[in-house]
Amino acid sequence: MCTRIFNNLNDKFPVTARNMDWYWPVNTYFYAFPEGTVNRGLSSESAAKIHIAPQQVLQWTSKYASLTTVMGSDKKGYAAVDGLNEAGLAVNGLYDSHVSYGPTDGEGQFLSANRW
Repeated sequence: MCTRIFNNLNDKFPVTARNMDWYWPVNTYFYAFPEGTVNRGLSSESAAKIHIAPQQVLQWTSKYASLTTVMGSDKKGYAAVDGLNEAGLAVNGLYDSHVSYGPTDGEGQFLSANRW
């Protein structure tokens, strides 16, 4: 599980604090991405494993530069867990061990929760 606290009592200075409540050490890395970075919502390998056609994987080009916290390893894979772009948008990915996304109908485009 992860914990996040957001204090917006002063609208000119919102503060976010977060904790990764893991029982073991987790490798964490910071990556800086320039504006114009081309992104894919799922690797080709992962899409094939869950029978998603390549054209159904969401693709986008970033409008802003960003700084992203990524955790994981080569063995288990990587996930973006926090990010902040140059326009001020902050995103925190929180883990909930009880979540269920349910089945997909196979329509639309796909974006992995690890790739936002």
